[in-house]
Amino acid sequence: MKHYLFSALLFVLASAANAQQAGQYVFERLTTYNGLSSNSITGILQDARGYIWLSSNNGLQRYDGNRFLTFNNQPGNIPAFENDYVGFVYEDSKKQLWVGTGDNKVGTFDPQTFKFKEVRVHWWKYANIYINKGFFEFRGQWLMNTQDNGVYRYDSVKQEFNLAEDLVAPPGWRLQSYLDDKERGLLWISSFDGLAVINERTGNLNYRGHNPDKNPVIERYGALTSAHWLHIDQQQRLSFVTWEAQKPYPLICVFDLKNNISKEYNLGKEIGLGYHEIFGPMEQRNGRLWYHGLPFLAEFTGDSIQPFIPIRNEYVTEQSIRFDRVERLFEDREQNIWVATDNGLYIFNPDAEVFKNVYPQRYGGKPAEDGVQAVVRMRDGSTWVGCWGGGLYFYDKDMHPAPPPPGLDPRNAHMVWHIREQRDGERVWVGMQAGEVLVYDRATKKGRYFRPPVLKGSTIRELAEDKDGNIWMGAQGGYLVKWNRKAAGGDITKGYELVMKEGLVHELYIDKEGYLWVASMGYGCFKMDTRTHKILARYNSEGGVGRRLYENVPHDILQYDDTTFIISTGALNVLNTRTGAIRNITTQHGLPGNTVYEMEKDEQGDVWLGLANGLCRWNLQKNIFTLFDRRDGIRHDNFSAIGSTKLPDGNLVFTTDHNFVVVDPMKMTQPAAPATPPSPTLPWKINHCW
Repeated sequence: MKHYLFSALLFVLASAANAQQAGQYVFERLTTYNGLSSNSITGILQDARGYIWLSSNNGLQRYDGNRFLTFNNQPGNIPAFENDYVGFVYEDSKKQLWVGTGDNKVGTFDPQTFKFKEVRVHWWKYANIYINKGFFEFRGQWLMNTQDNGVYRYDSVKQEFNLAEDLVAPPGWRLQSYLDDKERGLLWISSFDGLAVINERTGNLNYRGHNPDKNPVIERYGALTSAHWLHIDQQQRLSFVTWEAQKPYPLICVFDLKNNISKEYNLGKEIGLGYHEIFGPMEQRNGRLWYHGLPFLAEFTGDSIQPFIPIRNEYVTEQSIRFDRVERLFEDREQNIWVATDNGLYIFNPDAEVFKNVYPQRYGGKPAEDGVQAVVRMRDGSTWVGCWGGGLYFYDKDMHPAPPPPGLDPRNAHMVWHIREQRDGERVWVGMQAGEVLVYDRATKKGRYFRPPVLKGSTIRELAEDKDGNIWMGAQGGYLVKWNRKAAGGDITKGYELVMKEGLVHELYIDKEGYLWVASMGYGCFKMDTRTHKILARYNSEGGVGRRLYENVPHDILQYDDTTFIISTGALNVLNTRTGAIRNITTQHGLPGNTVYEMEKDEQGDVWLGLANGLCRWNLQKNIFTLFDRRDGIRHDNFSAIGSTKLPDGNLVFTTDHNFVVVDPMKMTQPAAPATPPSPTLPWKINHCW
């Protein structure tokens, strides 16, 4: 379900290496097809009225969420510049827009009259080629830096830029920018020749070969001959980028100012890049820190295991991102991140994601598509994922790829169908193809593979643990097998007994009273006493009117409350165990499709359904269905497996033949309507789905 909002727009978003999960967010993309004057964006900002301004190699544009207003010399547009190449757009503290064009002209652009006013620059040395420029504001001064043409200060009285020869820097150094560190009374200097700092309490200038204050950052990094993109983040880490002449790659240097700890990062090693260039950091208001450049976009976490999380840069669906270079990042007022690339403009909101698309990925490997059969959150916070083709994958509490548990060699676990952790956390059971079981013992830190003879080589589709700690197995061949913990004396290789044989077992479910429910292909489902093995109730399509299942092909079973069970047989069957009444719900009653495979209940009491044609939220009391699919950020919306689960934090997981999707139901509430602003346009937000 997709909505577009107001006279701006609503985007629907979702989510997202070496040892880390590549960021897998969902992006909205704008290109020349949507009205961009060029797919190569050089700059981006949001002005005081909420408009987005874009500079490109084909003019300047204003975007209001619905349409673009274009300023270039093409017919039908508004001519504003002699040269249509606009290299940058900035806004100063006085809310003036500054732009620079390909003929090296710099000036202000009036967003009301759409007039460009050139500001004269007294160049130290004029170049016939385009001069790369950057702006920064420092203590009331508006400064423009260049690489080899000096730093210039804007004279607001004369309305011109003059060479700022009085700026403090080490002798002969080419200044790039200042960074004011008011908390420590320091003024950091980035330069094309190194890193320096002024201690405003002592008045000393500290740099390579001259460090009278014994500044620890200069002691650590003073020898470097370049320092760019200075930044102090909310965790009080000073970072900058350096590229030494003798090195084939740049480094990101990070110095923890609180603890005097330093660390250097080579993105070639951290996220597997070849040749790359770093165009700078961008910190969101919530503290998320991003780096971007050629050809990458990555979040910096500072974690010892996973310092960078790269955004997956490849075309997977229409909501993925693909680029060669990211020129700029910009966070708007609603925490949407606008990504200016050479392949159009992308927008995403990493913190507003409702659907997080996660692809199986091993520690140290790359994301891959695989048929996910089981996702289990363990007592220690880790997550095990079982796939039919690729076997076992492991994640930490933040869903980042992690190494296998100590002593476990998962290489032989190729075709995993189900995973079950014992309630006491002592062992983890893995059911696999051909009747094979893997049991990992946490105490001994050993994993053991074996095939219980009673299964006769039949694939183990389901695992469940009853209230006595016995493990139940449902097999492809219809075998229902019980590992009797007491009879086996705790020995995992003994104590297996065949309880019964019927149809292929799609689901084993232990209800709140400790009874076992079995979904048996072709036979319906039944409720069993786990101690006596007596079948207490059976439900199938042969019952009377109002007491029968839609079909005898059950896929999933869910206990909604004490007396209400929901059984999916393609369509839905709502069972009242007190009366035995069954209400069939099909497409005739609003169900988006008679292909329900997975079901989970959220904290609000809604039931989520994994269908062959999307993910559906069902309000049981009002019988309201809301369908979400790939248009809403679900990259693979064919939910055919039966591996859904509810995580301890209330998030829900649904599995597909390619990946698994994590849903945050709490983000599905409908926001209040925005107030009408005084400006002619509304500020927009990339919103949640509802």
